[in-house]
Amino acid sequence: MAIVSQDSTISVWKPQLEKPFALIMDFSMMGVTDLSWGFNGNILFSSSHDGKVSAFHFEPGILGEPLSEFEKREIIQRRYGNQVLQDYIKNASTTSQQKSDMNQLSANTQSQQPVR
Repeated sequence: MAIVSQDSTISVWKPQLEKPFALIMDFSMMGVTDLSWGFNGNILFSSSHDGKVSAFHFEPGILGEPLSEFEKREIIQRRYGNQVLQDYIKNASTTSQQKSDMNQLSANTQSQQPVR
């Protein structure tokens, strides 16, 4: 999980830790507007008021392993029911091109040094 504070500091948390696993500071002067994880779970994207998009790459596995598609669907069905699951499946199929685009972007940013 990642959260951003009013001073634009991003903290990345792991469930078993009492303190943030990583703090990312002083990268945005205009304030962070959004955070989003890449599809592989190793890249955290942020956007800021000045139009800047930043990508923070974490070493694979250091934050844990992402859920498989089967595990995601199982959790969605158990917690929210079949209708929400069907909506999820429908939306997942319509975003396959977006996933492809994001995976390409992720591959392009992997040349940067990962956070260890």
